[in-house]
Amino acid sequence: MTHTTIDALGTLSDTAGVRTLTLHRGGAALPLDADAARALAALQAASPGHAWILTHLPGAPPVPAPPEAEPATRFAVRMAWHRALRGFEAGGRPVAIVTDAPVHDAWAEIALAAHAVFATPGTPVGWPGLLRGRWAGLGASARLPRRMGLQPALAALFASAPDAAGLLTAVHPDRAAALDAAAAWCAAHPEVADPHPSKGARIPGVRPGSVAAQQVLLGAQAQLATHLPAGHVAEQVLVALSDGLALPLDRALEVEARVWTAAAR
Repeated sequence: MTHTTIDALGTLSDTAGVRTLTLHRGGAALPLDADAARALAALQAASPGHAWILTHLPGAPPVPAPPEAEPATRFAVRMAWHRALRGFEAGGRPVAIVTDAPVHDAWAEIALAAHAVFATPGTPVGWPGLLRGRWAGLGASARLPRRMGLQPALAALFASAPDAAGLLTAVHPDRAAALDAAAAWCAAHPEVADPHPSKGARIPGVRPGSVAAQQVLLGAQAQLATHLPAGHVAEQVLVALSDGLALPLDRALEVEARVWTAAAR
């Protein structure tokens, strides 16, 4: 096994065709900033045909970075992250996540772009930060409805049900067992189709643009307005989800990036 340190991104290990990327910066949780996005894009370009395991230092998943001052830069960085995550998701090779920490908010959004997630017992999953005004803008508004349908996606984003998104593939006794399981899963799934192809993809449940979909979205909007102050970030998440619902995923991610850019503080 070889180990390489990538200053802006973490530690890279190679074993039998699987690249394991442990995300951190200087031994602390990795901030999801422009430097990390650039380093990840360069690593992907240099690693065609590899399976991937993404993990982090024990108990220290990646964390959002403060938004950039200039809106144009905020948008560019968010789009860089979208391209990097789509590179994993649509690259044709398996991508697994291994975690022993809460799969919350930004880390949950990254997990949505992986093909499998292996965790340790008691790992919580969800987006508790949204109702507290924190939004990472890494694709949940676009991926969740395509994964599970409109109504379940809204429940996963704005309710507290454990792993409502069904993100966890399996739970293992400890981190080492989860890493072994992820490597075995990658070996058993050498090719993985893009779950969101540009043509032929269908959102489960109510059809985007239908009267039923509009009623669901209006109901969600009313619920947020009742329980949250005007201008709350959760309203912007709902705007991104609604505006991107009928679009191909790549376009929906761009919509999310634009809405997030305007909403970020």
